[in-house]
Amino acid sequence: MIHLRKIKLEGFRGARLPVELDLPGHASIAVYGDNGGGKSTITDALEWFYFNKVAHLWREDCKEECLRNTHIPDNQDSLISIEFSNASLNSDKTLNSKFKGKCSNASKDFKDYLEQSQKERLLLRYGNILRFMLLTKADKRTEVLDIIGYERVTSKVTLMDVPRLGTVLKDSASQIDISFDSLTDLENLGEKIITCYSQAMKKTIQISTKDLAKESFEKTNKFLARSNVMTMLKILDKA
Repeated sequence: MIHLRKIKLEGFRGARLPVELDLPGHASIAVYGDNGGGKSTITDALEWFYFNKVAHLWREDCKEECLRNTHIPDNQDSLISIEFSNASLNSDKTLNSKFKGKCSNASKDFKDYLEQSQKERLLLRYGNILRFMLLTKADKRTEVLDIIGYERVTSKVTLMDVPRLGTVLKDSASQIDISFDSLTDLENLGEKIITCYSQAMKKTIQISTKDLAKESFEKTNKFLARSNVMTMLKILDKA
């Protein structure tokens, strides 16, 4: 797994002067501060680095011209520099006064990393949390299943069946061990969930638990390390 080791910003959004963040290995961090303190500048920089846009700005038709700090001279580029646990991926991304962006790392490994990262959920903003809270219970369950990698299970059944999935899983909790340390454990978990769901829905779900385990192991492992799926589903039922 690739980790960010260091982030440097300069001339980007609210960061006129250099701002450097050293990140602590595998640990999670929290960035907090007063309104206007620069928290969004960091997340905006990361989003632009990975996706070449900042969604909440682009929706307001504020694009590259809003990324450069207004106080830097025309001959200075806005900069975001990231160092990774794999040094071969280290890269600077700059934005000049003509609003043209450029990455210093043109390697295939870096391009592959960016392409893969763009498929992941890298940022969680207040707007994302608010949108989730306003969803129906059925849509909340679908979102949770998407996070842990089991959205393809529900894709094999009708929309009318989706609201029952939480009940099925909770009723079958005693049959399902949600702890695992390997792909084999995850494959077994997926098979148990699919079996319980199939029995409750009286349908046969054709899906490869082996393939599902391979593609879902990493994000499911992250999710289960922080949450109890059964507890979360109970909470959603009360929402």
